[in-house]
Formats: sequence, C-alpha cells, structure tokens
Amino acid sequence: METEKYVSFTTGSAGDPSKTIHGVNLGGWLVLERYITPYLFALTECDVSENPKYHVYPGQINLPAFLSDGKGENIGPECPPVAGDYPMDQWTMVEAFPNRELARKYLDRHWDTFVTEEDIVRIKNAGITHVRIPVGHWITGNIEENER
Repeated sequence: METEKYVSFTTGSAGDPSKTIHGVNLGGWLVLERYITPYLFALTECDVSENPKYHVYPGQINLPAFLSDGKGENIGPECPPVAGDYPMDQWTMVEAFPNRELARKYLDRHWDTFVTEEDIVRIKNAGITHVRIPVGHWITGNIEENER
C-alpha cells in the first residue's frame, strides 16, 4: 500500500465551528518580504555602519520599544541611502552590509521585534487555530559555502 503524499482534510460546515480553520500568516518575519516590510529594505549608511542608528517611519506598526519615541529616524543628509539600488530580497540585503556580522545584527533586531511572544499569546487568545510561518530553505542546514 502506497503512503499518501499529500495531507487531505475537509473543512467544517457553518453548523460545526469546531472544524473551522481560523488562520493567520506571519509573512515577513523569518523570510523578509519587501512588500510586507519595505522599511527594512530602505537601507541608509547609518544602518550599515559599525554603530547603527536605526530608522523609523511615521506610522510604522512594529516599532521596537527602544525607538518608540520616534527619535530613531535617520533619513536625511546625515544618513544618506546606501549606494546603488535598494536590496530586492534578503540575499541582496545581506550583501549591502560591509560584513556579515553587521547584517546579522540588523536582521536579529527585526527577528526579535517583528513577532514577539506577546504576539503569539494574542494570536492564541484570538482563537486562531492555524499559523503559517514561511521559512527559507536554509533552515534545513543545507547551505552552500557561498551562502554563508
């Protein structure tokens, strides 16, 4: 007997809410998506420096507490955009930094603040039954030497 290659299921009817799927997508967190987090891709010289001064945008919804006063904004003559085109994806973003350690610091700040433990509790308390979390292929550890 051949094993099923795909999982199949049926959704509940309106009369049986216990079988209804309530889901949310956490896109833009572990795999950066420019259309979800465009501010991450608008790199300035201040972002890629040894002592970064992170920028914020008016109305930015996931503002880290340490920038919540709005004084982290660094768009202007003191912090010009990085040379060349803005990064298009996570790969080209990392390449925009002078070294991997600075890129990691920038990404860690995002990963630590974009979705928090408090957010997960709120998702659970809202009755969400399914959470989609996009992850990159590199999570399996199959990383080529030039991808490090």
